[in-house]
Amino acid sequence: MNSANTARARGLVLPVLLAGLLTGCAGLLGSDGTGYADLKAGDCFTNPSTESGAENEEVVEVVEVDLIPCDEPHQQEVFFVSEMSDGDYPGEGVLDLNAKHVCTEEFEGYVGSTVEETTLIAGYIIPTPESWDQENDRAIMCTLGDTTGEEVSESYKDSGL
Repeated sequence: MNSANTARARGLVLPVLLAGLLTGCAGLLGSDGTGYADLKAGDCFTNPSTESGAENEEVVEVVEVDLIPCDEPHQQEVFFVSEMSDGDYPGEGVLDLNAKHVCTEEFEGYVGSTVEETTLIAGYIIPTPESWDQENDRAIMCTLGDTTGEEVSESYKDSGL
């Protein structure tokens, strides 16, 4: 299924332990009714449901996500959201480069440790061509999670992890 209501999850490759990404799109609703376009820095969620047939572990079609208070068990946290300029879809390569750059730049300010020092895994959510055109999705969302994929019950903000 490749529609405006799906997005790709992708691994973010940055120095040392910062690896792993999510990509998503506006207009998608989690089972709790939260749209991807409504996610903001500090929001926590469980790993999204994915479609079968993912190309590899770093690229996954995202179907939905459930927003959860950060003091309850969750797997991911949004730490920064950036908006791309309007215009034609720039392509996955350009979006990936922008996401890697902005997420690396904003990481230390949110977590309190550098990308090189972290024990966390970072990711991002980027628009698909369909969500860009059909949903006017321009958001790059930077995300964090535990390297083991285990749930945590606290925010990573200023954690120094």
